[in-house]
Amino acid sequence: MPSHLVMPPALEGGGPVVRSLEVPAAAGSLVADDIQRRTAEGEISAKLPSERRFAEEYGVAYTTVRHAMAVLRERGSSSRSTAGELT
Repeated sequence: MPSHLVMPPALEGGGPVVRSLEVPAAAGSLVADDIQRRTAEGEISAKLPSERRFAEEYGVAYTTVRHAMAVLRERGSSSRSTAGELT
């Protein structure tokens, strides 16, 4: 996981694991924030890596990255084509 991305303690394994919808949502929002920042700074091009690649990179579940992409679409920051490009 990128060192600048700070996950809540429950997501890092430090502290009790909370079984609720808020934890994946929080992780997805953090990942979305970071992807948006990296795209704005030109670190990530318009052709995004696969969601599975992001999951490996961030050390989160694939479904968390899917949530992050949904967050980006809701924000109007991303409309992902089937080829993985931002439009």
